[in-house]
Amino acid sequence: MTLSKLEQAKTKSETISDRLGATQCMNSIGNTLHMLDRYDDALSNLERSKAEFDTTVTDWALHNA
Repeated sequence: MTLSKLEQAKTKSETISDRLGATQCMNSIGNTLHMLDRYDDALSNLERSKAEFDTTVTDWALHNA
């Protein structure tokens, strides 16, 4: 999957309020940027992905407690 396709998928996920899908796309974007030796961009995406995943999981756990 190309970087632009991942970015499109992330945007679509955000549009339909699919937080987990957007987070997974952000993680994949970070991994792709890492493979392209774009380390600063990769780190930024991976850090945001982790933070959003942590928030999403916490929100889900609180909602389903």
